[in-house]
Amino acid sequence: MRTMSCFVALVVITGLVLNVLADEPRKADLPKRKPNPERLKGMKAAVADIEKGLLKQKEFPLPDPAWFAGYLALLKKECGVTWEMVNAKDYKEGRAGLDGYNDVMRVEIEYRYERGILEKLEKQAMEAWEKKK
Repeated sequence: MRTMSCFVALVVITGLVLNVLADEPRKADLPKRKPNPERLKGMKAAVADIEKGLLKQKEFPLPDPAWFAGYLALLKKECGVTWEMVNAKDYKEGRAGLDGYNDVMRVEIEYRYERGILEKLEKQAMEAWEKKK
């Protein structure tokens, strides 16, 4: 009797899972967007820097948290990654270009070191700063 109820439960669960999967949008149904030209320029610039042996992240000047200097030091020491502050007026590709650059560079950094290395180093920097307080 118990085997029969387990079988019925399995059939019901399988039916529910298949029903949910059938409701998933198909790739053909998703809207097709063209690539953002500024983002592509940033991505191409990242590939060119990687080919030159450079690993870096770029960002517009922002107010930095107190632990950020420690994070930048860890990035340089552990992975050889430099952090470049970019002047918004001089960077024609804007936020999209910067994000494209950083996305490609992040993939390369994680490929060389480990997935999640940037977050791991950020956490280490935050914890070190908290201990100093």
